[in-house]
Amino acid sequence: MLFRKRTDPNVVLKSIQALSPRDQFDRKELCEKALKGLGFQVNPRLPAIESEGEVRIRSSDELYKRMIALFLVTGSAHHPDGPFFREYVDEHRIVDWLSKREQEFFYNDDRKERDIVNFTWGTEAFILLSWCGGLIDTLTFPQRQSSIEPIADLLPQEIEEEGELQSALRVRSTTELLNVSDFLYRLHWALRSPPKKGQAFADWEIVMEWHKAINWMTCYDNEDDWDQVSTDT
Repeated sequence: MLFRKRTDPNVVLKSIQALSPRDQFDRKELCEKALKGLGFQVNPRLPAIESEGEVRIRSSDELYKRMIALFLVTGSAHHPDGPFFREYVDEHRIVDWLSKREQEFFYNDDRKERDIVNFTWGTEAFILLSWCGGLIDTLTFPQRQSSIEPIADLLPQEIEEEGELQSALRVRSTTELLNVSDFLYRLHWALRSPPKKGQAFADWEIVMEWHKAINWMTCYDNEDDWDQVSTDT
């Protein structure tokens, strides 16, 4: 795969998703070339991520529970006066699907504006996990905030229903997941430095949420607590 300089970022990310690298080192090299083609600085000292034989991918059931948790918490952040989200959790007895920090925010009636904003960014993690579950065909380059509208029909609309999300999930291949994981790892590192002239734009907040979500999906550092998932570079 040849990545030409100044290629459309969306085309590049689509190509990354479709890579068939020989191993984790080939994947690393291909992602570095792709980022260079978009004008980003790369750090050759960043190691290759786990190989396909080393990584554990979350199950469809784990993915479903995490996506529902994000849907409920981010929905509550966007619509703080709406009773639906709390009533849904209580009706289905799924409070334990939410992390400790999510629970503290979710049941707080005196929320700080900073916390509200922070939890609304969880929509981006939800979108990345939607891609992991095969609900979104192709990721677009992380330049503008996403909407759950394309998959809204799969989500619960009434207190009593569960929606069709769980039956629609089809976890992507390990190859696809690691391709995106490696790319986001290196892109996140690049965004920690001042932008270079001619560098493609990428939104820091989106990349951070995507990086966290893909690290959770690939069980990075064997961390199961959503609050503790690392995005170190």
